[in-house]
Amino acid sequence: MIIKNEIEINRAISYYREEVERHGLFVEEAHDFELLAEICAWRDEREGVNHSLTEQFSPKLFDFSPDNAFFLLVRDADGEVASVQGARLDHLSGISLAGFWQTQQRRIYCDPYPDQVPELGQAHCPEAFEITGKCVYHGNMWLTPAWKGKRLGQPLCRLGQLVAYAKWPLDYIYCFIESALVSKGFAAHQGYAHISPTGTDWIKAPEHIHGDDYLCWNRPRDLDHLARTTNRSVSRARSYSQ
Repeated sequence: MIIKNEIEINRAISYYREEVERHGLFVEEAHDFELLAEICAWRDEREGVNHSLTEQFSPKLFDFSPDNAFFLLVRDADGEVASVQGARLDHLSGISLAGFWQTQQRRIYCDPYPDQVPELGQAHCPEAFEITGKCVYHGNMWLTPAWKGKRLGQPLCRLGQLVAYAKWPLDYIYCFIESALVSKGFAAHQGYAHISPTGTDWIKAPEHIHGDDYLCWNRPRDLDHLARTTNRSVSRARSYSQ
């Protein structure tokens, strides 16, 4: 039985939050996914991009409440949105993540795009058939152009994971990271201890998603380790500076 070390987790959360906020940014936990949809629509229009709101966090496709989802909203001193990321808890009782996908991925990624005729296969990565229980999907993370290149990705992604872990008795937290970024060490940099290539078997992926994304995940012991090693590193750095 794993017993959460709440002190370690909260210390690490505080550190990563401070790392973000020392840039003059402010982090808040939010639950109004209609607001998230509006923010993402604003970004699409302002930056000329598409799908800032992913299907996984669309209030048109899922029912959200503070019990099963949150997003971190990061604003600058003027109140402008600099970044968002979301987390959603799914109870996969008696079914694996791969089995869950067979229904969910078709419903949200295939059915809405009949003109593209996306096709989901069944040969997902092996770990997708083993991941089950209380699973948190972590995603929809983006930064506005003004805040890219400022080393915010690491503290933001790790902060999101640890907040989810502090909030829920999860068995797994997972995300998808495109292969080009994984090859650069991005997954480890973001705090994910486990990766598997071609996480989802897409025979033909929708045009707006990568069909070769890696499945990346952590378990409670990985998150405990992340919090512990974070705090040790911070303690050592502060000792040296003194």
